[in-house]
Amino acid sequence: MKTIPMTSMSSKPKVLVGLSGGVDSAASVLLLQKEGYIIEGVYLHLQEEDENLSRAEEMAGYLHIPLHILDLRTYFEEEIIRYFIESYQKGETPNPCVRCNERVKFGKMLDFALEKGFDFIATGHYARVIHDEDSSKIFKAKNIEKDQSYVLYTLSFHQRRHILLPLGEIVSKEETRQLLQENKIPFHDREESQEICFVESDYREFLKKRGFIPKTGNFVDEEGNILGEHRGIGFYTHGQRRGLGISAPEPLFVKEVQSDTKQIVLSGASSLMSSVVYAQQIHFFDEIPQDQIEGKIRYSAKPVSCTLYPEGEDTLRIEFEQPVRAATPGQSVVFYRGEELLGGGIIR
Repeated sequence: MKTIPMTSMSSKPKVLVGLSGGVDSAASVLLLQKEGYIIEGVYLHLQEEDENLSRAEEMAGYLHIPLHILDLRTYFEEEIIRYFIESYQKGETPNPCVRCNERVKFGKMLDFALEKGFDFIATGHYARVIHDEDSSKIFKAKNIEKDQSYVLYTLSFHQRRHILLPLGEIVSKEETRQLLQENKIPFHDREESQEICFVESDYREFLKKRGFIPKTGNFVDEEGNILGEHRGIGFYTHGQRRGLGISAPEPLFVKEVQSDTKQIVLSGASSLMSSVVYAQQIHFFDEIPQDQIEGKIRYSAKPVSCTLYPEGEDTLRIEFEQPVRAATPGQSVVFYRGEELLGGGIIR
């Protein structure tokens, strides 16, 4: 783990670690303690019903560190959950983790840490940050299956400069669990947390509970012929096949969700492939690369070689060397040069 070096034992950097009560954040504390940092924990209180608060308090006790409670429930509701719901109302598929990292974990949490006199914040993200004298760059984690650099592309230089990611060098999840066992922390067998922290199972049920009013309309083919009725544009996403309820000679997939007409266009699998994708809300750590790099259109997608062409002030045309499947409006397209994270944008 390469970080900004400590100058002397009398000036050990202070680190505020986001503590969730789970394996990854606890392992982050142990690794940083081993490096000689002064550690305190913070729990981000984001939801009204929050059973993890007691777990975090218990974990802080086992780790022998103070725990701060940062109440962000109102902010999280306004900035993350509202965005999540409004995206589906527009026929988009949101990525709340990207927004949460920028505004909550490395936003409000960092602000709180700096106000309290901490030098860095740390989280249990699987990614690497390398600090040099005049740069702070993010790279893929050594454990490529757990790599979470994709959701960090919006971080500013100020944010990157003040973060540590201890798990970036960990090669397997078992290594983190073993670390807890060796330190007699009784949480090594906890289950993984779900992908979206505020959605228990099906996002559609979450939307219904929040009073989401679906825009109902018709399924149509690429020529505009009506194929049947759908339940609401917020309940379908680009590339979806299951749950359409439409009989056809060949499998049909969601090709396009039209918020203005309330229509959902269905087509065959081949029409989901595209070599050109457009993105907006662009963010790069440095200049937009002019050489060939790699891009991935969703968290679980494989990177594909591509070339970038800026169009106007905030639009990027991405030309992929090989067609990508179901580039979904609202999701992020993220760019790399090898293991180095370069930036990204929102697919349109």
